[in-house]
Amino acid sequence: HVVLDAALGHMQEKTRGNFDKAERLVERILSMLRTQHHDEVFEKLLTAKKKLSKLSKNTRELNEMLDDILDDNDELIDMYLGKPAKDTDDLESILENEVEQLEDISNRIDELNENIDDTQEILVLKLSSRRNKIIRIDLVLTAATAVLAVLAVVTGFFGMNILNKVEQRFDVFMWVLLGMLLFAILSG
Repeated sequence: HVVLDAALGHMQEKTRGNFDKAERLVERILSMLRTQHHDEVFEKLLTAKKKLSKLSKNTRELNEMLDDILDDNDELIDMYLGKPAKDTDDLESILENEVEQLEDISNRIDELNENIDDTQEILVLKLSSRRNKIIRIDLVLTAATAVLAVLAVVTGFFGMNILNKVEQRFDVFMWVLLGMLLFAILSG
């Protein structure tokens, strides 16, 4: 059982070491995302998230394997090599300890994934806000262009080189000018 405890301890230490590396990497990337919004940073975040997903899968598989062994008394008894076993408490405590530590790592992975998801949601909200501002500016510029186009049509009508006696009357000119000003003011 000492060998089993050492093997499981080594496996658990390796898993914890992989998680610690992934956690440092994710924290560094998330801190970079607070100041930089470059494609390279997003690609690094995606790579880190994939590593976390793989680590989470491996941790859950190990945890399920140990749970299956703990749930099967025949398997626990078979693990006592050569000796008939009636009491499997020592072996169960070793396996339960490893299960608890793997569950702790699994929970920390889930917390880190939630942190990544929250950061991604915040970035999506920021980008949506910027997109909305750009759309508003575009809408204002489009409306201003439409107003100026209508005014240009009216001006073009009166600026034609065809004489129709309307442009010679000052009162008509004033009404058109006031109409154009009123249209421009109401449209803006």
